[in-house]
Amino acid sequence: MPIDYFDEYFPVASKIASTAKAQGLDSLKDQMKDIITDYLDKKTPDTAEETAGRLVNLQAEALIRSLRANGQGLLTSSEDSLLRAAMAGRMTPALIGALKIGGG
Repeated sequence: MPIDYFDEYFPVASKIASTAKAQGLDSLKDQMKDIITDYLDKKTPDTAEETAGRLVNLQAEALIRSLRANGQGLLTSSEDSLLRAAMAGRMTPALIGALKIGGG
């Protein structure tokens, strides 16, 4: 999952702000781990496709929040749709494949 994209493309100069960003990324990673673990441990009735959709949506929301936090305006509905479609198109097939084989 390209969570570390945020570290590479949204650098933070201040140590306090950097620590806060790192905590936010850790929280996102924890949420994603919980979704994946619940699927692999069969604690959810979700299919691989539904789980992949949840993971992609979680990352899209994180990216949108990051854009706002870094001074970008709200996305228009067409920009939001384009961003989500691009992320889903790039990640969903790989996620589904990995989930179906139990990791990857």
